[in-house]
Amino acid sequence: MKRRTKIILSSLSILTLSGWFFYHSNNALEVSRLTITSERLPKSFAGLKILQVSDLHSKWFGEEQKKLLKAIDAERPDLIFLTGDFVDSRRKDEAPAISLAASLSAKYPTYFVTGNHEVRRGLALLPKLSQDVDILRNENRKLERDGEAIALVGIDDPTTPTEDELLYSERETTDSFLAKANAGIPPETFRILLAHRPEYVDAYSRSGIDLVFSGHAHGGQIRLPGMDGLFSPGQGFMPKYTAGRYTVDRTELVVSRGLGNSLFPLRVFNQPELVVVTLERQDE
Repeated sequence: MKRRTKIILSSLSILTLSGWFFYHSNNALEVSRLTITSERLPKSFAGLKILQVSDLHSKWFGEEQKKLLKAIDAERPDLIFLTGDFVDSRRKDEAPAISLAASLSAKYPTYFVTGNHEVRRGLALLPKLSQDVDILRNENRKLERDGEAIALVGIDDPTTPTEDELLYSERETTDSFLAKANAGIPPETFRILLAHRPEYVDAYSRSGIDLVFSGHAHGGQIRLPGMDGLFSPGQGFMPKYTAGRYTVDRTELVVSRGLGNSLFPLRVFNQPELVVVTLERQDE
């Protein structure tokens, strides 16, 4: 075989493998399963299965999101948590988000909080979501099982305009939103928070939250073998909270790597992710 032919074949092989790698990294769904145990969890909520979907960024997974829905249905969750950035501020297409939310809410109790991309688009998505999606905007819901209850708390992304927007930083806005969302919850109640930003976990912990579901970090976008993510919006290079489970004081933080991409168009060693969390009670 001539040298030129070998070079051409080698180049084609490299291009083919590279194409497969990047397609797989950005389209092959991965399901991460975690168990969170707490002595504060009411006994009747032991075994509750929660599925988190985050950072869709207007991405399709098959026609009418069939690939994504099939993976979700296979987990048989009790609740669905949608933790923001379902649309992307650089794209006009809201159909992927609306289609997914409508399909999920037809089968499961589904809760949604905003991300910074919903805010950038003027929160125009919210009235277009299925009527059955429960949108939490600095408020809480009482979830009951067999006569026992926990609180589900949800806050807006801290870039959301407020009457005092000139007076508050994002951190101060987060504190303000948390105070509103926690209002009326008895202090002994187990609390789950939906909040798009993981970097404010210290504020969540101070406000008495037991378990947080966040996204936003995109898994650090590029995850080299043996390393964490390299860059995250809101945290910069070598971010602290990118994926998986973290413990901050008494608060457990779960961060989804999310599903789509935004400004940087590719994921590397960082497949789109669904997160499934099962709650269990730890006996005292």
